[in-house]
Amino acid sequence: MAAIHPEAEREVHRRRAPGVRHWLILLAVHLSLVCLAVGTAWLQGVLRAEEAATSPPSPGAADEIEGGGAIPPGAEAEFGAGEAIPAAPGRGEERFTESSPVRPEPEDRRDGPILAIVIDDWGYGWAAAADFLALDVPLNIAVIPYLPYSERHAREAAARGHQVILHLPMEPLGEGWELGRGTVTTAMAADEIGRDVRAALAAVPFASGINNHMGSKATADPRVMAQVLLTVKEQGLFFLDSRTTSASVAAAVGAELGVPVLENDRFIDTDSSPERVKERILAAARVARSRGYAVAIGHVRPGTYAGLVASLAELEREGVRLAYLDEVLARAYPDRARK
Repeated sequence: MAAIHPEAEREVHRRRAPGVRHWLILLAVHLSLVCLAVGTAWLQGVLRAEEAATSPPSPGAADEIEGGGAIPPGAEAEFGAGEAIPAAPGRGEERFTESSPVRPEPEDRRDGPILAIVIDDWGYGWAAAADFLALDVPLNIAVIPYLPYSERHAREAAARGHQVILHLPMEPLGEGWELGRGTVTTAMAADEIGRDVRAALAAVPFASGINNHMGSKATADPRVMAQVLLTVKEQGLFFLDSRTTSASVAAAVGAELGVPVLENDRFIDTDSSPERVKERILAAARVARSRGYAVAIGHVRPGTYAGLVASLAELEREGVRLAYLDEVLARAYPDRARK
């Protein structure tokens, strides 16, 4: 066999084996692809986070309550959890008071049954928000603090003559919940509760009262509710118990402390179909006709808006007038109103 010339042999090896430059090129391409994949995943995460922060939560899977009433014994209802983002600077000195130039006085404050409709969960980018705000009837707007639209919704609602209250996140029963910044929990010390309630009020301009967002565990805790209500009393406000649990002690603790506490009589949109919403509003109106006043809670949903609009003519026929919570408060606590 003929010997291979050394130069020829080196040429054969050069062609068979890739050189260092070749491997460096492959490595650079690989690293570029990895960086591209990581960058794409990061950008998608950022976009999802922004969407989650500004988009409303899916409607809560609340228990269906026969007749749409507030929570009977053994039943729980929780609505609309969403992670919060840092707040816009609050203005704690602003309150929705009788001196506000934007809320007209009802023509008849003393005559006939009244119904206060509270719309919860403001602060997200709800599609139905503009429709509710444009309604030319008294509404009560419950704003969650520290959300992208919290301050804007509070100001727009007040400017259009609606009453604004703080929709305070409070600890629910169960596990896996995340209500975000400012949530009042049963693990908090008294001074922490007071501090966080005051901060949440400062983040919602024109807030004249507070109702609980979720809170089936916190509102059943006498220690927690005592501190919340002491802060309410300190601020000269009132508390509306959303009644997400039959075990709530809000009214009992409020009576002990001399703090005005109203109670939700009926959730109107555990089923968001306009027909069912209308039925529940009219059921709440029957409570108002019997007692003189009633409170019903709904959410910023298209079906709730449509059901409310559909009920207006019948409410007028039945002589039930929509009202602000301040007016209900005067009916429920007449001695306080006379002071």
